[in-house]
Amino acid sequence: MKNRYLMYSFFLLGIFSQVVLLAMGNQSSAEVSNASTIVSVAHIDVMPQGVSKVENPFRTYLANCAKEPGEMEIHFYQQIGAPNHFTLIEIWSSKKTYEDHVAAETTRAFRKSIAAYLGSPYDERLHTEKLEFSP
Repeated sequence: MKNRYLMYSFFLLGIFSQVVLLAMGNQSSAEVSNASTIVSVAHIDVMPQGVSKVENPFRTYLANCAKEPGEMEIHFYQQIGAPNHFTLIEIWSSKKTYEDHVAAETTRAFRKSIAAYLGSPYDERLHTEKLEFSP
C-alpha cells in the first residue's frame, strides 16, 4: 500500500511540474507588447545519448539566425558538469522580429530536429530590457 501511495505521489508531482512549466513557458503577447527588445532564454535539456546528435542542428540554427532581420545577439552555452544541458540566449530588436523568427520555417525545423533528443520540454522564457542598478 505504501508503494502505491508513493507511486501516486510521484505521478501527481510529475503532472503538476509539467503544468507549471507550460504556464511559465507560454507567456502572452500582452506581456511583451511594449518592450523595445526581446530577450529569449531557453533551457534545452538533451538526453545524454543525444548530445552529439544536436550539435549540427545547433550550428545550423546559429547560422540561420544570424541572417534574420532583427537578430542582435545569439549564444549557446553548455552547462558545466552537465554536458547535456544547454542554454540558448537570443536578443531580438523588437517583439515583431522575435515573432517573425519563431514563425520562420528555419526555427520550426530546428525545434523539430531536436525534439526527439529532448529530456524535458523546450523551456523558453521571454524577457525585456535588463535593469540597471547604481552601486
